[in-house]
Amino acid sequence: MRITILTFGSRGDAAPLIRLGEKLQDKGHEVTILATTDSKELIEQSGLKFHSAQLNTRSVLKTELGQQLLAAQGNGLKALFIWRNLVKTHAGNLRQMFEQASQDADLIIFTLSTFAGHTVAEKMGIPSIAVSFFPITPTKAFPVFMFKGRLGGQLNRFSYRIFEFLYQKLIVEGENINSWREELGLAPYKNGPFTTLRASGVPHLYPFSPAIFPNQPGWSANTHVTGYWHLDEPGWQPTQALLDFMEKGSQPVYFGFGSMAIQKPLEVTKTILEALAKTGQRAILSKGWAGIGEGMELPATVFLVDAVSHDWLFQRVSAVVHHGGVGTTHSSLRAGRPTLIVPFTTDQPMWGATLHRYGMSPKPIPIKKLTSDRLAKALLEMKSENMIERARQVGVQVRSENAVDKAVAVIEQALLNQLVPALV
Repeated sequence: MRITILTFGSRGDAAPLIRLGEKLQDKGHEVTILATTDSKELIEQSGLKFHSAQLNTRSVLKTELGQQLLAAQGNGLKALFIWRNLVKTHAGNLRQMFEQASQDADLIIFTLSTFAGHTVAEKMGIPSIAVSFFPITPTKAFPVFMFKGRLGGQLNRFSYRIFEFLYQKLIVEGENINSWREELGLAPYKNGPFTTLRASGVPHLYPFSPAIFPNQPGWSANTHVTGYWHLDEPGWQPTQALLDFMEKGSQPVYFGFGSMAIQKPLEVTKTILEALAKTGQRAILSKGWAGIGEGMELPATVFLVDAVSHDWLFQRVSAVVHHGGVGTTHSSLRAGRPTLIVPFTTDQPMWGATLHRYGMSPKPIPIKKLTSDRLAKALLEMKSENMIERARQVGVQVRSENAVDKAVAVIEQALLNQLVPALV
């Protein structure tokens, strides 16, 4: 069967969907992935068909709206408004590309950033699968990612309605999706897009670990927490210089902020170096998109890397410090290492708070509140035997999850049943 996966974002956003595509292809399906040009090489290396979204994430982030989005760090609501304007700029072209990439598909897989894929599938009369990398299904156990802490049962549940209302107003209406649906002869999303999906029985896949976010009471049989879809990096090899550094002393701490833009990378680098001097630890710094450590004279106890395999490195470090992206979070969980999250935006504070609650992480330190004293205190916390053991236990659980197999089973069942979403 022919399956189209629609994604939008950095390589880190695409990686788990590429792993899903690999497994589907292994099962005999023909898979096309629509993605930004950042992911073209990775997709084609996996033997999957690449359909270009004709956008590059780095280039988009360099635009005026992209810079505004990056400047909205820590303000989820403001970021949502800016994201609306950013996507609205490209909405028409993206819809056309979604249709082109899916024209021969038997099933479409879409995410929150490619939600229009649901409309494409519905118009074509084929089944679709929703994917979200953080919970958006209402529960009394915890609030939606935009809210900090626990609000209490009913308020936790109500927070999801608030997020859905904002998504409806800012994204669905901002992209004129309902007008587009009416042009196609489809009913508009009146009660919210997520409520509509649940009512129409569209399967919803959550690729995060049930070790930290298990299925919740009250979630329907169409909601599946599968575990993270981990993309292997078999061709990556460390440089001799990195191997030499690893052998020279104690296990270092890893620092990396991925695709996050840091307005003052020099100051952040100095903060990291000051904290390491206070704790007496060695470190590996990943440059990332922000260029951490670039152009600086670093001490012999600190090694600077560009692209590095998390698979290879994380099992060789003592702890991991990162921004809290879902992929890096699950890589550190998989490695069984204590983790400190320095969140920038969106769902990252949620991952930091969750790992802290489970005892495998110090309290997260937002990037705007990062100081050498706070960082040094967190680094010392990650040396505690209790935190090390808790991280190890969770790592065992995460490595045992047959996440991709579970997701493929749901998708193949949808193909078998030919579930055609019908708006109620």
